[in-house]
Amino acid sequence: MTDKRIVEIINTKQFGTLLYECESHEVEVLAGQKQSASTLFYGSFLLGYLINDDLNNCRFLWKRMPNDAKKDDDLKGIWEVAKQLWNRNYEGAYQAISQLSPASPQLKELINYFVDQLRQRTLLLISKAYANINTNDLMKCLGINDVNVLNQIVSPLNWTFDSATNVYIPQVITVKPPEMPVGLDAIKGMTQKAVFLELD
Repeated sequence: MTDKRIVEIINTKQFGTLLYECESHEVEVLAGQKQSASTLFYGSFLLGYLINDDLNNCRFLWKRMPNDAKKDDDLKGIWEVAKQLWNRNYEGAYQAISQLSPASPQLKELINYFVDQLRQRTLLLISKAYANINTNDLMKCLGINDVNVLNQIVSPLNWTFDSATNVYIPQVITVKPPEMPVGLDAIKGMTQKAVFLELD
């Protein structure tokens, strides 16, 4: 998969196919040729796992990435976000996200999409686990330091705000997961992964 294809996927917002195509490319091309790929590829690959909330595979991808790729500042920054999430340090994750400044507009767009997905997942968890949550705690969980921005995010969810106690009372919400390949495409992908693991 070329950088041009990655740009096409991101520009057309086909985020559901990004991870599948990155995995397929790694199995079909990189494993056989033992060659390194671009920062855009590995950055998109890492972010694809983060978007899909797959920290385990994100960690394994980092381990098998070439050492020269691991020296790239953009990739190190994305990996720092993953490490913070692995340790369930959401405040640290958002701090690491705020320090990301990739040159690629496509990586910037992916990061923005990932942040949106992370916030939606966090709101889902809060809605299931909390009867109420303090405004300051909610802002920390979402990586937000502006009450107006918080209100814009929470208002579509119909959560109740109690101004006397400064807490939000969540309603249970559901989030549709990113679309993944189905049918023959999914079977092909699983078969390739199994072959790749056997060769490793």
